[in-house]
Amino acid sequence: MEQHHVPGQGGPEGEQPLLRAVTHMEPRDYRRFLYTAMFRRSAAVPGLLCALSLLAAFARGYSPEGVDWMRFLGAFAVYGLLCTVALCVLVEFRNRQSRRDPEIFQRRQVYEFYEDRIKTYMEQGEGALELPYLQLRQILEAKEYWVFFITSNAAMMLRKADLAPGQPAQLQRLLAEKMGDKYKSAGAGKPSLDEPGETRQ
Repeated sequence: MEQHHVPGQGGPEGEQPLLRAVTHMEPRDYRRFLYTAMFRRSAAVPGLLCALSLLAAFARGYSPEGVDWMRFLGAFAVYGLLCTVALCVLVEFRNRQSRRDPEIFQRRQVYEFYEDRIKTYMEQGEGALELPYLQLRQILEAKEYWVFFITSNAAMMLRKADLAPGQPAQLQRLLAEKMGDKYKSAGAGKPSLDEPGETRQ
């Protein structure tokens, strides 16, 4: 994590954040971010794919004489694959669009974590977004980053690589404590709220 002093960026009456990070995205990070948001946020997307494939396969394998199970299973596999490929194509299309705006990978975003909220802003920009933890829709922790879902269609990402040693575990405990059931882990290990760690600064 890079430490920078930014005048006037503290909380009310000079309140200092518990943790501060400056992050950015590289092309591979953005691609992973898109796939995570599409497939790993919850079981809804895989469940919907499965349901659509089942319906299409049933329509394909059903006849007045009964269900042709071989045709049903074959159709289920084919339709499931087609649905998954369609979503992957959508993700790759959005990823390709991002390459047309190289500045997206040069922007540095600041995160400040307080006891009751997250504050974020662009390092070279104006204005800041402050979100109470309870207003966040969900936080998803992956192996290399966190994804903050503001709404169903808006999200932000923080890379763990941009945190100092020991701070990923500190932030994991803070976010899991504040978010409760809205904190999800996708391959990052279960948060330990009782694990001793660094004293909050």
